[in-house]
Amino acid sequence: MSAPDRLLPRLGECAILHPITVMWKGIVMRRIFLLVLLALATGASFAFWGCGDDDGPVDSQPTAWFTEFVDTAELTGYFTSVAVDATGLPHIVYFDGTRDDLNYAYFDGTEWHIALIDPDVFGKASTTFTTLVIDSQGRLHVAYTDAENGDLKYARSDDGAVWDIQPVDTVGAVGVYPAMALDAVNQPYISYGKTVDTVSGLYVAFLEGDSLWTRLQLDTTGEVSFSSIAVEPDGEMHIAYQMGLYGFASLRYTTGNNFLWLRDTLAGPGSLGQYCSIDLGAGNVPSIAYSSGTGSWKLNLATRSGSDWTVETVDESATGTTGLFCTLLFDSANRPRIGYHEEVPGAGAEVRCLVKYAVKNSGAWGIEIADSLGVVGAYLDLAIDSEGRPHLSYQDRENSDLKYAVKR
Repeated sequence: MSAPDRLLPRLGECAILHPITVMWKGIVMRRIFLLVLLALATGASFAFWGCGDDDGPVDSQPTAWFTEFVDTAELTGYFTSVAVDATGLPHIVYFDGTRDDLNYAYFDGTEWHIALIDPDVFGKASTTFTTLVIDSQGRLHVAYTDAENGDLKYARSDDGAVWDIQPVDTVGAVGVYPAMALDAVNQPYISYGKTVDTVSGLYVAFLEGDSLWTRLQLDTTGEVSFSSIAVEPDGEMHIAYQMGLYGFASLRYTTGNNFLWLRDTLAGPGSLGQYCSIDLGAGNVPSIAYSSGTGSWKLNLATRSGSDWTVETVDESATGTTGLFCTLLFDSANRPRIGYHEEVPGAGAEVRCLVKYAVKNSGAWGIEIADSLGVVGAYLDLAIDSEGRPHLSYQDRENSDLKYAVKR
């Protein structure tokens, strides 16, 4: 994709800008006027990514969401994961559903580049998640499911061109809903579900040295539906996971190291703990974002308070489903931020899909719509750069394309 192609989006593909700002700069104003007329005629929502002059986005304030297509090659953009490097540039891993490949996309400041990590691994299974982390040295770490072979894999690269791919666990049906975090010395820890014969449960694997993986069995009381992991600098692990199938699931939390593990059940049974995402706030206090649905759907945030958990509702939908594919991150000011997907009924049988973003300031949640153009938001992930800007990767499900959004 060339720079001019990237900066001149498809009709209706400019991001959502609240409020619309008109700059009185001659040709800029006329282009905005034309787009507003098109918006009124088609009912689309518009903001302006590269729709003004060559000085950049029309809105000069850092309050606008900008979106673009990253990969539009047939069926792609499944199970995305986004990370931001030290210079603030985004990197995305995802599955290509046409060739079943694991791909890597990165933005160099001018255009996107796409490369292959591992071919023929997707298998189109609903449990084949990916996780991308960039360490303090700029190296890329990826955990993912090889659904074709039923294995959990790990890939790392110094430059995104050459990848060292290692099997992490190959016994049984493994690698279900993998999640990864790094410790202070950039060693990876991966939580995942696994079934051996008829016994299912939660496992964690961590790398010691260059290629020696240690695997621990943590909970074998049911089938893992989702997992998420955070690691303290000294290697103390915190894992949130959903145990059980839809309608009978519970949200659980476990913490420990090589020698001692403690386990807690936050809520259940029911439709609880879906898309759970854990992160550590100040003092390494864990919080878990998750979706729950029993009538109305909610996006919740549970925070550890002593031996108990405090749960608050972040967002709620009485008619649709919200909190899907949620990702929780704390910023440098210890504010929780959550990216997530929402589906609400539209006209007739139409379903309106939204990419949403929530941040808590001074005790109150602010909720924004990052993208609402088309059927968007599946397989969403969130990253925060060093300047506090949120970055989102997700799929345009209507076209099976990979999309990216950033707030500037």
